[in-house]
Amino acid sequence: MGDFPRGTARLESIIDRINSGIVTKQLEVTTEHITPISARVFSTYRNWPDEVARKGASLASSLADTYGIGIVAVPKPNIIGEGLKPILSANQIGLIITQNNPLLNKGITDLNVIGNNPLAICAPGTPPFLFDGSLSTHDIRHSAVGLKEYADQYGILPPGIVQDANGEASQDLNILYKILEGDRSCGSFPPLGGTKGLWLAMGMEFIAGALTGGFFGNAPGKPWGEGAIIFAFDSKLFNSAHMIKQIQDYLKQFKTYPGYHSFEISNQVMSRGWIEYPKSQLDSIIRVSNRSGINMNFESLR
Repeated sequence: MGDFPRGTARLESIIDRINSGIVTKQLEVTTEHITPISARVFSTYRNWPDEVARKGASLASSLADTYGIGIVAVPKPNIIGEGLKPILSANQIGLIITQNNPLLNKGITDLNVIGNNPLAICAPGTPPFLFDGSLSTHDIRHSAVGLKEYADQYGILPPGIVQDANGEASQDLNILYKILEGDRSCGSFPPLGGTKGLWLAMGMEFIAGALTGGFFGNAPGKPWGEGAIIFAFDSKLFNSAHMIKQIQDYLKQFKTYPGYHSFEISNQVMSRGWIEYPKSQLDSIIRVSNRSGINMNFESLR
């Protein structure tokens, strides 16, 4: 999505997990075809969930190309918007919804029924539409890692990032620290769409959890926690030959929209042939290279 920390901050922890045997070096993926239009894709362990999601999205796209619609259940990825890229490249409409425990504090207070909306949507356009709602109402270019770095540096959070246990806006960095530890008893990210967003999140929980075959229980591929479901829609579904043109004409009404920013960054990178990483991220990549034994061409990293 054009946010360097989201792509590089996990590299060192991944190396640690590989070295400790928690994550295998080779991804082993299992695919179960449930019906002609639906399948489940998972790895034996919670290995490389973003890569598993991409494989699931590719399968959903392939099913949609044949049947007009493809539905694939996968373990919940870290960056859900990235999982839609195979669908977008096939000029299809895509949707990912995930489990996210929308009733975050589960009865600690009557007022504390706050949830995020973990969904991503894509549609072919010029540039394409790609919305990643995994980080709720604040700027989607804010990653969790970036927010922590901001909190560490300034001792406070920007307005609108978190809210306390009663749903009141807060800039308390301790709320963020608790969220990053998996503890939402002190507060949460604001819900996308307020109370309506909460109900939407609950609906997604039903579909991405219960419907997909027991992600709340002993689903195949456990243990990997929460689930996600990927939908791919092709113009063949309703024999709508002009679907892409209609989407593109609709998007032309807007000066900017989700996906526009990252599309422009991608074009800039491709045109100049190199990536300008922030120094802190480049240093992280170099450390990973040194620890992993992988020889990288740093001439293309400036």
